[in-house]
Amino acid sequence: MKITVQCSDCELQELDYFFEFELTDENTILPVECTNGHKNAIILPQQKFELLFEMGLRALEDGYTREAAFNFATALERFHEYCVKVMSNVTECQDSGAFFDAEEFNSEFQKTWKEMSRQSERQYGAFMILYLVAFKRKPTLIPSDCISFRNDVTHKGIFPKEEAVIKYGKFVFDYISEKYMELNRQFPKGIAAINKIDTDNFITSFNGGTLLHWKETAAFAIMDDEFIHKTFEEARLSSKKLNMSRVKA
Repeated sequence: MKITVQCSDCELQELDYFFEFELTDENTILPVECTNGHKNAIILPQQKFELLFEMGLRALEDGYTREAAFNFATALERFHEYCVKVMSNVTECQDSGAFFDAEEFNSEFQKTWKEMSRQSERQYGAFMILYLVAFKRKPTLIPSDCISFRNDVTHKGIFPKEEAVIKYGKFVFDYISEKYMELNRQFPKGIAAINKIDTDNFITSFNGGTLLHWKETAAFAIMDDEFIHKTFEEARLSSKKLNMSRVKA
């Protein structure tokens, strides 16, 4: 997925300069310098599930239904991973009155997660149990038809119709939105802790310049404790508009 960000100093001086680069796992924080000598650092504050969902929206807009469905499905799996990390984060555990070594706990968590990092069913099971403990009720489960659709796309190699992908994307959007808002209200410290892990080390060593936050993934953006986009259709339209502005840039 192509990322496009305008140099903030050039923007202030009414100069046109845009950074464009290919998103990879290695460049979620990217030091750059424009041709006018302005130092910048592009930071992607979004979690992986947000970026994957955005890729699904872009693929759908471009007519690649199979790629869109696969990205929506992967976004859902990475969201369960994110939930597990938030609900078991040490800051929330300590607030409950438990006293233990935070560094040792985090180390043990990473070792435990490694055993299940490649198995989505184990992650889904961990999510369900942690959700039950946190909210004292069974989480809304993924419907069987959505599971079948996901398996047909990822394992059988089918080429789904656009209306089927839209239906699946809508389910994933509604599912993530509901549970993301619950996390936001129940585990604010856990979310804050997880969200800043990837950027802390870089920011402390940054030697000047401007930090540019790339905020084009608007599907799950929250403002005043509410989602900016209430429906899948709104998120899709927003992504389309952002794509158009990116092309013009």
